[in-house]
This record gives sequence, C-alpha cells and structure tokens, in this order.
Amino acid sequence: FICTKSNRVLYGVGQGSGGGPGVWLTHSTVLFNILEEAGIIPHFHSVDGKLQCHSGGTGFVDDVSLIVQSKSNSTKIAPLMKILTHNAQTWEQMLHVSGGKLELIKCFWCLILWKWIAGQPTLVKKTKVPVKLKLIQTEHKKKRRMTIKRVEINEACKVLGARISIDGRWNEEYCNWLAKGRAFANTVRTAKFKRVCGLRVFQFIWSAKVRYPMSIIGLTPKQCAKIESPVVSACLSAAGLCRTFPRAVVFAPVHLGGLGWQSMSTIQAQEVTIIILRHVKMNDTVGKLILISLQLAQLTA
Repeated sequence: FICTKSNRVLYGVGQGSGGGPGVWLTHSTVLFNILEEAGIIPHFHSVDGKLQCHSGGTGFVDDVSLIVQSKSNSTKIAPLMKILTHNAQTWEQMLHVSGGKLELIKCFWCLILWKWIAGQPTLVKKTKVPVKLKLIQTEHKKKRRMTIKRVEINEACKVLGARISIDGRWNEEYCNWLAKGRAFANTVRTAKFKRVCGLRVFQFIWSAKVRYPMSIIGLTPKQCAKIESPVVSACLSAAGLCRTFPRAVVFAPVHLGGLGWQSMSTIQAQEVTIIILRHVKMNDTVGKLILISLQLAQLTA
C-alpha cells in the first residue's frame, strides 16, 4: 500500500494503477483548456485559409509536448522566448496546484528557426542562436530559476518509446531498431522452441513489438528490411524451415500459399494509414493538422 506522508509526498496515482488513465484524462483536459485561456496558443491554417485550428500542445498520460510560435511571422527571438517561458511556467504551476509535479531536470526544448540558403529552407543550429530557457520549480522554497536542457535539431529524444528528432530524420531510431532486431534474433536462436512455436513467434511477438510505435516512425522500406532480416532468418530456422526461404512466400497471405507474416514496412504503412484516416474522419485537431500538412506538401511538391 502506497500513501503520502509528510516527509514523502507522492505525486499522482501509483505506477500501473488501473485508475491512472482516467484520472489523468480528467486532469489533462482541464489543464489544456486552462492553458488555452492563460497562454498564447499557436494558430495553424491551410494555404487557402479555409482550414484552421489551434493547439497549445499534445499529451499522452505524463508525456506532454507544448508548442509556441512567434507572432505575425516575426523572426525576433526575444518575444518568442517570453511566450515559451510564460506557457511552460504556467504548465508547471498548474501541475503543482493540481497535485502533480513537472520534473524540470527531465524536460527539454528545441528552437525551430528557418533560414533560407540558396532558395532552400534550412533549420538553424542552436550554436547560431545561443538562448536559454529558465523555469522555477514551484515547490522549492528558494525560487531559483533552473536552466532547461536544449536539444539540437538533429538530436533525437525518446518520446513515448520513439526517438524523434526535429529535423525529421530517424537515424537514432533506425540504429536502435537494428540493435533490437539482432538481439531478438539471438534470443530466438538460443531458445529451444518447438517448430510450431517457432512458426508463430514472428507473428505474435516480433510483429506485436513492432506495431506499437510504427504510426509515428518514418523508416524507409530498405531500413525496415535490414532491421527484420536477422529476425526472419532466425524465426524460419526455429520453425524448421530454410533461412533463405523465399521472402515473397514468407510474407504472402495464407490463402495464397504463404506463411501470412507481415513485413515491418507493411505494418508501418498500415498503422500510418489507419491513424491518418481515423483523425481526418473525426475532424479533430490532429486531423486538421494532417490535412494542413498535406496541402502544404502538395503545394511544394
């Protein structure tokens, strides 16, 4: 039994609590609504202006990302940093008041600033704009400002199990999945499976492991093939089949004579398509942002 004591204050429900998601959903909905009223929220619109939405950030349980933007397309950094400090400090104070806590040592931020070079937009590195974000931990008696870690545009940070970088490249996530693929293949090789288990381990364990983060990851088909290559070979061997068994048959549906396995790139395509259709059909904020991005991509293609 876990409880709060005077010398040991707990923040939120216990890890793995069944009531956790419901409690946090109740809190976060209110907090985001307050942020929209108390903060300065970014506004997004399509090229023709017909599609518009606003969003101060997104959150999944305790993983929250806040967004701010400069006013009227201004390139001045000082006003933008003022807005960022205000919104971030407001969020920290709201969590404190509602019984939660924002661990400032775990927070990070990134400045997205574009510079046109030879007619091409290029992200500016943090060394070119050396600014700092400082926040106060409300619970501390000494109200000293703490410098928040700033990440580079190509530096990947782990968010909800995925290593995401601002520049849209997936180098670290790819390397991480390469290591996962090799480790999983080694585990399968050393395990003493019965053949029927070896035949199912790819579908029920590896594919399930891959599916969760695929809706937000942008790996190429070649990268996916390289990641799963040792896994497929190990699973085929465990099932009593030749490791060089034709991949066209391995990934073909059962009713056409295949094994019915799904490749990593196929899973990724499915998950991305599902999440796009789901949000666009719901016409929520994420769906509107997706449509705005697609319109911009069509214009610049």
